[in-house]
Amino acid sequence: MLEIELTRLTNWGVFPLADTTLLFDEPELNEVMRWAHTLPLAEQTELLQALPSRLPRLDPLKASGVLVMAGGLVENGADPDALAPAGMQHLARLRELVDQSETLPEDAWRYAVISLMTMLCRSATARAQWRAQADLVEWLQAHEELSGHFFYLLRAAEMSDENQLLILFPAYETGVEIAISQVNNGFQLLTLVQPLVREHAAALRLRRPPAPTDPALLRYIQGDPQMPEAEGDVAGLTWLNALAYQGGPLDALQLVWGEAPVWSLPRVHDLVVLLATDDEHRMQRSWDLGFLSPLHGANCPQVQLNRFLSAAEVRAVLADIHPPVVAAAPVASVAVAPEQPLPPAAAPVLARGWWQRLLGR
Repeated sequence: MLEIELTRLTNWGVFPLADTTLLFDEPELNEVMRWAHTLPLAEQTELLQALPSRLPRLDPLKASGVLVMAGGLVENGADPDALAPAGMQHLARLRELVDQSETLPEDAWRYAVISLMTMLCRSATARAQWRAQADLVEWLQAHEELSGHFFYLLRAAEMSDENQLLILFPAYETGVEIAISQVNNGFQLLTLVQPLVREHAAALRLRRPPAPTDPALLRYIQGDPQMPEAEGDVAGLTWLNALAYQGGPLDALQLVWGEAPVWSLPRVHDLVVLLATDDEHRMQRSWDLGFLSPLHGANCPQVQLNRFLSAAEVRAVLADIHPPVVAAAPVASVAVAPEQPLPPAAAPVLARGWWQRLLGR
């Protein structure tokens, strides 16, 4: 039955529509969609696995429509990894057609983006694959006039998933290892991390833990449609990136880049490292609610505590960033270690464009 329905779908999909606005009025597509939703979940995934070889044969708009059908199955629980790479390949195909001076219906882009977002927000593997498509992401950024929906894929490329991220409190030689998923930017990370730090303030030996975070704000970040009364959030600690440690006192100007993707922050042995202090006198920082807004209905940023770090581990990480400097010695020259690359210049630009867009500027 699967092969029969796929053959029927392929035969229908080869020829373009006379009226591109009637795609989802086509009986062939609707009947296959209804049939697919009646399948057991394992067979829905099997259907997704059979589509990649067929999509390139289809008319571009109809292929995007088939991907929307597939996205509905992913929403049901079918495996997004079965089709996400093919969705990216379809976008690359649309790009090639545009580069060959073909004019595509705007809906071809819109449906392709809608379906791919459905998969990206449900799979860390797919998000990693999308972040690796740097050339295609750059092309979408340069051609945003083709579709307002490119915005979502550009932001999806900034989502961060880290199985291990370190937060150190050098003054107390304490720290935690956390895991994060679907975190959209540095500001969103700080808002999610501060309640965790407050909860474990005693174990971290903090004297001035962050103030409580509005629960409505946290619910909003994780998909609650109810807008919180808070217009944003504030830094309850001084949050610095790994470059702040140069062997002695922390450089308070090396802030966590709030607008940038978390994955672009400096790393130590391939792990993003944040440094924090609870000094009474610190730079006041705040960020707008726009940085905290969910990107998609299935975009649910999460932060999870893995474990506490020992004092020896904290000292070892700091030594890996920069060897300790003896107070009486001459000030050492500042150098960025190879394992601590600065973030790509494009990342903050993308994030800043998002911020301006959210504020209507």
